[in-house]
Amino acid sequence: KPSDSAIMGMLKRNSTEGKFLNLKYRINAHHELTGIDSKSDKSWVMGVIEEIRGGINPSKEMLVKANNLWKKYDSSHVDIYTH
Repeated sequence: KPSDSAIMGMLKRNSTEGKFLNLKYRINAHHELTGIDSKSDKSWVMGVIEEIRGGINPSKEMLVKANNLWKKYDSSHVDIYTH
């Protein structure tokens, strides 16, 4: 049986805030691999995280944008030898 803290960690990771944090980490990792500037997208994600922490749920448009960013920063196809 998982511990209470493990359960809380899983809940947070699967929460809206957790998903946006994962997007932030994904953008960071992509930037480290490619060197491509991603400041504006990362700033947008951080703003959404702050809103979530303030009790504001993201709009449908924000969720669609986040989904598109998730696809944009997919590092699985990055050729590390050319970036």
